Amino acid sequence: GELVLQQNAVYRLIDWTPKRGEEGSEKEICMIARQALPPHAETKRCWHVKVARCQYCVSGSETLAQVATRFGTTWMQLWTANSEPLYETDGSLHQMRWTDVSDPHKFAHGNKGLMALGPVYKARQGDSLDSLATRFNTKVDNIVNLNPDLMSKTSIRVGQELCILPGICPAEG
Repeated sequence: GELVLQQNAVYRLIDWTPKRGEEGSEKEICMIARQALPPHAETKRCWHVKVARCQYCVSGSETLAQVATRFGTTWMQLWTANSEPLYETDGSLHQMRWTDVSDPHKFAHGNKGLMALGPVYKARQGDSLDSLATRFNTKVDNIVNLNPDLMSKTSIRVGQELCILPGICPAEG
């Protein structure tokens, strides 16, 4: 984090990005602040964070084509899924307009941002990875790649949330 001193106060900026495989997980992030001088009082502050599915934190240097390759889809499908994409600056979400970009492979102004990969599907009775792959015109391996927390390639629970990218561009995939 970044340390800032300001009139007897110290501020710490914490920047955390979930790692691949943490999709759908819940985390508790805690910080302890302790006085350097006696009486060495301390306070603990914790935040509860739920890592969203079907979203990806884009780095400033990535392109749509690179993200698409990472997730086994096409840049056009990601572009379509993000007709009103959001990006974060100063802790608040803002719209990123693709019309600001002359090349759709590049992100506006090189911003880091939050990109939607596709819809989140809630599993129903009778669903299996095979049936979902057929229904959404994709492959079981693609579903597993988008949901690395799946315990096996064969079983899913009713109500389980899954990130699924429907195969809308089969000629390119």
